[in-house]
Amino acid sequence: MGGTTGTRLDRAAVEALSQHLREDPWLAERRLRCWDVFEQLPLPSRDDEAWRRTPLGGLDLGSVAPFRLEEPVARSEDLPERLCPALSAIEDGARPGAALLQYNSSVVHRSVPSHLEEQGVIFTDLHTAAIRFPEIMQRRFMTDGVPVGFNKFTALHAALWSGGALLYVPRHVYIAEPLQIALWADHPGLGIFHHTLILVEEGARVALLERLESADGRPGLASGVVEIFAGPGARVTYACLQRWGNEVVSVSARRAQVAAGAVVEWVNGEFGGALARVDQESRLQGEGAQARAITLFFAGARQHLDIGAGALHAAPRTESEILARGALAGDGRAVFRGLGHIRQGAHRSRMNQREQALL
Repeated sequence: MGGTTGTRLDRAAVEALSQHLREDPWLAERRLRCWDVFEQLPLPSRDDEAWRRTPLGGLDLGSVAPFRLEEPVARSEDLPERLCPALSAIEDGARPGAALLQYNSSVVHRSVPSHLEEQGVIFTDLHTAAIRFPEIMQRRFMTDGVPVGFNKFTALHAALWSGGALLYVPRHVYIAEPLQIALWADHPGLGIFHHTLILVEEGARVALLERLESADGRPGLASGVVEIFAGPGARVTYACLQRWGNEVVSVSARRAQVAAGAVVEWVNGEFGGALARVDQESRLQGEGAQARAITLFFAGARQHLDIGAGALHAAPRTESEILARGALAGDGRAVFRGLGHIRQGAHRSRMNQREQALL
């Protein structure tokens, strides 16, 4: 299974990625504008309040390979043996559902049942989405959710994202079986810029499970972004199982926009990586919106986890809950940052936070 690798993290790599993917001019130009933002922003340091407990001194961005593009495989049985663990993670013979398999920087296999497509459900990689649904990408990709300039890593992500997934669920469509994404990386020093964009219209319901894994002994950078837009009365469950290899530095940003009467549930398992940081926030923008964030974590030898979960109440009668439970072994370290904000006028809103850790 051959591929194409970018060797240096620079502006030329952004241009090369667009050329390899044969992207439209609007997208190629957007990537370069995001690269300019990346160059202007400083690397977070301990002088920044939000980063004062998470050192980045050992991170060398100059050693990161910007992408490793792989060839797609039409049939699951033709996937190489080294991808079998990732493939088996998303296969369930009893309840076949939609699944995407990403290998290094490319989605190499896609399986979507016909009954979902007949209902108007879109579940595809972002490169296909940019060709077939450019209006969605231009309107929703890192605009109202996670801003490009949130930090240096999100700007780098916006310039070099590859693979990724778009999930769109039309009004009042209820998907009973969970959809799944599995990402497996094994290229040394790779930068993994995976993006998940979820759009769920009024009254629809869906659950998505994402598994992020890589080989041990392979240094790399994972800069992921998740954006969720839940329409009025929608219900969205997003679950992420993070098991990066023991030499990966992971920095993730996740945002949910929750409309009136909608519910968004986050279920996160943070277990891998040498250093893993998550910035997650639910924005409750319509009356009666709800958000719940559950995080399970474990940090072992030489691991550092920095987990942030927040809720912004911008409308009346909104509810949020943030729960975290974990354990630490040896010299493992964990930082938990929980923040709830009720804006003026968000009457009768309620929030609850709790974090428990076992040493």
